[in-house]
Amino acid sequence: MPIGVQIAIGALVLAVIVLVAFLIPALNQMRRTFQRLEAFLQKAELDLKPTLVELRETLGQVNQASRGMNEGLERVGKVMEACGEVAESIRFTNTLYRKGVIPFLINLAAWGSGLRTGIRVLVERLLERRKD
Repeated sequence: MPIGVQIAIGALVLAVIVLVAFLIPALNQMRRTFQRLEAFLQKAELDLKPTLVELRETLGQVNQASRGMNEGLERVGKVMEACGEVAESIRFTNTLYRKGVIPFLINLAAWGSGLRTGIRVLVERLLERRKD
């Protein structure tokens, strides 16, 4: 084998040895990093399980409360509808009084007052005639 080939093979072997020498610590560091990552994920999973259970319970309570609020809003809607009907009845009654009953009462009072005055005048004149 020629000397140039031996030198090339030697350089290649030396490069592989240097490469392996640098890769071993890097691979060890990657292994430690992955072990830490796995430990972190296990701890996070243990920590998150109770939190997720509480979150599910809280969501159930929120859903139940929102259902209760919806039922309450439906009741309020029915009450407001009834209030609207009462207001309409009051408005109708008010219109009836203003346009029907009150003018009738005013006319009746005017007729009553006129009748009373007329009767008084008639009685007074009759009494005056008897005196004469």
